[in-house]
Amino acid sequence: MLSLLACPAPPPSLEEALDLYRDGRINEARREMGAYIRTKPYNPESEEARQHIILIRRIKQLESIAVEQWCLGNHQGAAKIVGIMRILHPVYVDSAQIYQIIDFSQPPQWISTQSYIPEQALFDTTDQFVQRTKPLVLDILDYQQETIAHLAKQWEVGKYNESEDPVQHLATSAAAPETMTLLEAMDAAYQELHQMTMKPDPLAVELDLLMDQFNQFLAFIRSDTVPQIVSFDYTFQSYKREILLQILTLKIRLGTLSESTEAADSLSATATALPGS
Repeated sequence: MLSLLACPAPPPSLEEALDLYRDGRINEARREMGAYIRTKPYNPESEEARQHIILIRRIKQLESIAVEQWCLGNHQGAAKIVGIMRILHPVYVDSAQIYQIIDFSQPPQWISTQSYIPEQALFDTTDQFVQRTKPLVLDILDYQQETIAHLAKQWEVGKYNESEDPVQHLATSAAAPETMTLLEAMDAAYQELHQMTMKPDPLAVELDLLMDQFNQFLAFIRSDTVPQIVSFDYTFQSYKREILLQILTLKIRLGTLSESTEAADSLSATATALPGS
């Protein structure tokens, strides 16, 4: 037994990686091909592995674009992209069961029909009350941002741990002490803010809307319903990106971030910088 344990793991096989690719298991194939390239970087076969990895990345990008277009209501465009994916790798499309995961006949249930972000600022940043409550509002936004970053990391950890259910891992992480510490600090700041708000205030109203969406995000994570992993992943990423964009937009309007074109462009980059974006 000790002799077996002491034996080194077998070297990665390009043929096994190609078999995984042909079967449509492209994520596993990409990992095996990457391992093969790291082990034998100068082998002629490594160039073939690199080309397959490039193609796999393209397929995954198209998959993300198809889902994004579906979420935006462009069902016809999403279906066309899936058709391109089928040309690039027909077996993958079948094995991923994209048409079962995504119902192209209607938008997803979790996408709101109303946009949260208003067209123009509803509060005056020079107002004394806004200036007085601004530190608390920023604390709340920071706690939300930290919580999302933490949960995004835990989701990625769960996805690549084959010994456990990633959805259950995320639900457990949402109730773990590290997450609860962030949520309790956020709730304390939120309660303190409302104690200072003696009348309907535009900034508080906006924060309430964002808090409602954040709570829906947490409720989705903690739900007892266990959907397909890919469907759960798309929902999680959709929530994450939308809330982060709203947080950063509100920070810009509060004057804590530059309103230059560069800062506006960084909104998307920040929202997609977390794992799984």
